[in-house]
Amino acid sequence: MDLDYLERTAAEADVVGEGQGGRVAAALAIVSGHRLFDSDPETVRGYPTLLGYVLAARELKVYYASRERAEFIQPLDTPPIVGGPVSVDWFRRRVPTPDGHSPLGWLGFCEWILRTSELRPDHPGDFYSRIQGTTYYLPFRREDGLNAALTWAEPVRRSGAV
Repeated sequence: MDLDYLERTAAEADVVGEGQGGRVAAALAIVSGHRLFDSDPETVRGYPTLLGYVLAARELKVYYASRERAEFIQPLDTPPIVGGPVSVDWFRRRVPTPDGHSPLGWLGFCEWILRTSELRPDHPGDFYSRIQGTTYYLPFRREDGLNAALTWAEPVRRSGAV
């Protein structure tokens, strides 16, 4: 396995970012195809982008089995890293947690919103949902070309609100 090539590919996808979702998806597919999401972090020490993916995948797996997730998602399942409802970028980008939520509880709530939203296959990657008077912004991308995976979430603050 050519770790230099994989690091370069993943780092280049990070640079182009969300505007090139297909390029990010391709990089994730390559990393996944080489089974790096299951690697020991020591395997990729010295490769900062790959290390970020490996550590984020570990956190995502912990989340998928968490009690906090089980409060929102029933029956509890174990989705794949690429093709599941949450992107590893949720953990790589360190999505902030709003006051009153635990980090995994916030993610569970956001995953629940996305899963119950009935998005069309051609729906673009920006999604808004209003629940009990609060609007939530939940951007996603289709990392496997089919399933929406959360990349970020935040409550939308109304302008002029105190």
